[in-house]
Amino acid sequence: MGFSTQSWFSVPEATDIHQAITAFLRTSEFGECHLDSNKQNDAFVLNFYRGKERTSWERFNSSKYLRFINENRFPSLFANIRVILRPLPKAVKVGIDYHFPIINPTGNEDSKQLLNKCVDREVSALLCYLQEFYEISEPLRIEAPPNE
Repeated sequence: MGFSTQSWFSVPEATDIHQAITAFLRTSEFGECHLDSNKQNDAFVLNFYRGKERTSWERFNSSKYLRFINENRFPSLFANIRVILRPLPKAVKVGIDYHFPIINPTGNEDSKQLLNKCVDREVSALLCYLQEFYEISEPLRIEAPPNE
């Protein structure tokens, strides 16, 4: 249950990409993330969380929820963020999956669109950060997921 969105991109010849991505997410202007020590983290998968976990929003109807996101409270909305790192010969393919467990997957489309917009802004900022960090001349771009 919940709502998920995923983005993929490649970073050419990136060393220490774990540290670069962790530094961005831990200091993100979109809300501080924490490495989730309750999940397995290794060379290929990093698990983070952001915000305070709530089990339900029963008193939070869809219009209040939409207003919650509109009021720039995205950083406090609980999310699981999974970073997938796939080494390639001359690059690292990176997948970043945001999962919002309290969002009804068949619920309010406006809420989903706003969440996608917030996630897109954060992923774009991450791409800019990595481009600057690795001094890459060409802009990094979102790509199709592997096997598509």
